Amino acid sequence: MAEDIVLIPLPKTDGGLTYAAARLVHERGQAFAEAVVAIPETRFAPPKRTSLSPLSLTLLREGSNVRPALYFYEGMILAGPG
Repeated sequence: MAEDIVLIPLPKTDGGLTYAAARLVHERGQAFAEAVVAIPETRFAPPKRTSLSPLSLTLLREGSNVRPALYFYEGMILAGPG
């Protein structure tokens, strides 16, 4: 089965907002969005991970053997310091 993908809102360094596709990783009962590529004008780049609330994950499309499941993160990811 293909790895799951999650669409996440990301704060931009200039104060705006953008969206990114990230790998959805589950580790010890916790969900994470793991960067696949660097997202311009954000601090989100491999190998960075950001913690996600499982209560804010919505399944948009079931996965299959050749297609990843697609989730949308309805929470907000806050900008880090500096």
